[in-house]
Amino acid sequence: MITIIYRLLFLLCLALSVLSAQAEDRGPKGVVRVGIFPFEPLNFLDGNGVAQGLYPDLLRKIVKDEKWSVKFVPGSWAEGLERLQRGEIDLILSVAYSPERAEIMDFTFESVAELWGQVFFKPNSKFKNINSLDGQRVAIMSKDISGSNFIATAEKLGVHCKITEYPTHAKVFAAVQEGIVDAGVAPQHFGLRHAREFNLISSSIMFSPFSIYFASKKGTQHELLSHIDSYLSNWKKEPDSFYYERLGYWLGNRSLRTIFPTWVIYTFIFGFVSILIFASFSVILKRTVNRRTRELQESEERMRLFFERQIVGMAITSPEKGWIQVNDRLIQMLGYSRAELACQTWEKMTHPEDIATDLAQFNRLLSGEINEYSLEKRFIRKDGSVILTNLSVGCVRRADNSVNFIVALIDDITERKQAEEELSNQKKLFETMFNTITDGVVITNTNREIRLANKGMENTFGYKPDELLGKRTEILYADQDKYRQTGMTVFGNNTQKQGDQYITYYRNSKGIEFPGETFGAKLFDEKGRWLGNLGIMRDITERIRQENERILLQKQLSHSQKMEAIGTLAGGIAHDFNNILAAVLGYAEMVQEDCPVGSSMRVDIDQVIKASLRAKELVKQILAFSRETEIEEKTLQPALIIKEAVKLFRASLPTTIDIQQKFEPEVGQILADPTQIHQIVTNLFTNAFHAMEETGGTLTITLKNQELTQTDLFNEPNVQPGIFVQMAVTDTGSGIAPEIMDKIFDPYFTTKEVGKGTGMGLAIIHSIVKRSGGFISCQSSLGEGTTFRVYLPVHEAAAPPEAETIPVNLIQTGIERILFVDDEEMLAEMGKTMLERLGYRVTVETNSIEALKIIQSQPDRFDLVITDQTMPGITGSDLARCILQVRPDMPIILCTGFSNQVSEEKAKIYGIKGFAMKPLANKDLAILVRNVLDGERRED
Repeated sequence: MITIIYRLLFLLCLALSVLSAQAEDRGPKGVVRVGIFPFEPLNFLDGNGVAQGLYPDLLRKIVKDEKWSVKFVPGSWAEGLERLQRGEIDLILSVAYSPERAEIMDFTFESVAELWGQVFFKPNSKFKNINSLDGQRVAIMSKDISGSNFIATAEKLGVHCKITEYPTHAKVFAAVQEGIVDAGVAPQHFGLRHAREFNLISSSIMFSPFSIYFASKKGTQHELLSHIDSYLSNWKKEPDSFYYERLGYWLGNRSLRTIFPTWVIYTFIFGFVSILIFASFSVILKRTVNRRTRELQESEERMRLFFERQIVGMAITSPEKGWIQVNDRLIQMLGYSRAELACQTWEKMTHPEDIATDLAQFNRLLSGEINEYSLEKRFIRKDGSVILTNLSVGCVRRADNSVNFIVALIDDITERKQAEEELSNQKKLFETMFNTITDGVVITNTNREIRLANKGMENTFGYKPDELLGKRTEILYADQDKYRQTGMTVFGNNTQKQGDQYITYYRNSKGIEFPGETFGAKLFDEKGRWLGNLGIMRDITERIRQENERILLQKQLSHSQKMEAIGTLAGGIAHDFNNILAAVLGYAEMVQEDCPVGSSMRVDIDQVIKASLRAKELVKQILAFSRETEIEEKTLQPALIIKEAVKLFRASLPTTIDIQQKFEPEVGQILADPTQIHQIVTNLFTNAFHAMEETGGTLTITLKNQELTQTDLFNEPNVQPGIFVQMAVTDTGSGIAPEIMDKIFDPYFTTKEVGKGTGMGLAIIHSIVKRSGGFISCQSSLGEGTTFRVYLPVHEAAAPPEAETIPVNLIQTGIERILFVDDEEMLAEMGKTMLERLGYRVTVETNSIEALKIIQSQPDRFDLVITDQTMPGITGSDLARCILQVRPDMPIILCTGFSNQVSEEKAKIYGIKGFAMKPLANKDLAILVRNVLDGERRED
């Protein structure tokens, strides 16, 4: 039996030593904040604001030889409780114990004083006992135990009072004195000292004795309370201790004046001395007895303190009596009060999945097979939540080996297990992330020996992670220079640099070198010691290729933007030139009308008109080059477009290059967009020019019909047999190398130097021809020249009727009123003259805004409006829309030399009846005006 007890005590002491090691250096330190409230003579502030009373004297004595000090924080009793719960103070004085307060506060085991609650009246009050207070007004201090006890006592006796709360006992007495209430409740010792100050008397109504303690917020100051307990316990064992001296001083009723006769005082003194002598004799006898039991009592006290102050839950139970004792930590851990826990069974608080294991071990303990056991067990708290614990159970047995009582230690390891699980999950997450990174990642020691490598190393270098462990990172670099360079840049021992990003060359497991981008960083522990290095390596071969391609595309875009700018410039020049040409052609035609047929002046002016018409066609070619229009396929003769392209290109070629044209008669028509055919010819001419730019030579273009069979089209499976128009462009330049012949139609492929080509010309030609149902081929020999042949299918369609030439003297005239709007004064005056010669009444306006005002003010003044498109203020198309809002049936003709904003189709959508491109010949203008006016009449 004794052996078992010693084993259990050894187990408890072992746990104590472990916990003590964990709690090393704990205990009161620094300044302890103490809440003090007016509660004479136990604690109060004097006139100088100094803490006085029994409690302050005891605390000052306790801290006298300690390494901590006390700071008193004054306030009311209610304020002190609130500050304690907010953590603004560490300790509060004069607290009476109650089960409710024990839920939120810890108390010293040793009380400081024992008090009674008492009721106080005015001297002339008629109240004799507590029953006489039924229905009366009674004052209590807020949250005071005396007041709570009075209310509870009155309720038990069926006495119902009107309770009023005040912050201090002094205010309670003041309310009684002033007649606000009929009676006041206070601790007996307070009334004996202060009742006379308020002209009150104590009644015979005394109730509920209670003890008062030091207290702290629940679970925060166990060491501090234990420290105070040790002093109080030792003091109480010595009758002449500091505690009893201060207790007699403060509770000795020093302030009361005697009102008794002298003989009574002497009698009292004699009796007191007799009692004191008897008490002294009793104390001597008690000391003799206590001397033999003191060691056991001290041991029991230490064990009690050990039990109550444990940071793990502890319980003492027995098979017969159930719960015997539990400590505060277990109560806090399980969430039950002591009374609630007494009603709970061990099985009800055990997780269902753990009952069988725990019960099996417990039965082995009861049977005597074992004396102790430990296991991990889940408990169910009062709120239904689950906590995981380490449960250690031991027992003390009787002489017959049956279990007398059981001691259980319960350590809540929920947070620790969660932390371990979280750490495990983080480790798994790290491993997953580490191995899913596509780039190669290694971690090395300070000697650059690989300690960890991810699966990305196999993707990047061809090495499996295990193959690299223990090897230096030197094997990953292209050469020693690269290895040394990165080592000095990032990982040198003498550098404080912790990380860097750099470009270098690596070598994979097959010995192939490749460019790589690497981020390297030093790794340090929490004390700043260098542990090793981290390297993240990426193959950037593809990125460099894309970067080079991006640079090339940027150059091509720049060239494209340059060409677009040239096209825009060409369009602007064409517009201005058209205006000049319109004036030249218009006035020339008017002079022609006035010259006799056959005269030398008529011959000269005919040449002027002929040259103007040729210039007009040249401007059309410039506009075709500059405009970005949608594809508009139509039946056409390719020879006409090719000839115009040759004329346009001839001026840009040096005289060292000769152009020869060989066109067969009766070449078939094709279905194509004229602009795209023009583009094909221009691109082929440009390639031929570049091939002969330095040496000169001959550029030959041929055009003929050719019938192709299925056999001829063996290499062009998507092209249908039939008759094709073949256009061939041949140069006598340097030729094309055989190894690049298959790439010449690839986008962006070019052999020309920077600035002479984008590599898109032949690709564009290939796309246009393929879309038209044809194909293109190339034949070339180095040093002998190159021939490109374009095959386009013949499109059989009825030829458009030839335009009928209308003699000038048969041109219809009219007498209608016309508003002619053009910001160029010369063109405006010419238009007026031309129309007036045809009989029309013309009003000229060079400001489009003023023209709109005229129409708005006089909508029916004109029969027709002719307007230019490009004008400041309001464009021609906007002017037309505004006019049609005023007069929807107004006929309008829109003229333009060049505009990306308007076309004949858009003009019709706007409601414009006629559309003309400048320059406009006299007869064309006359016919257009007449058609618009006569068309309006036919609609009417």
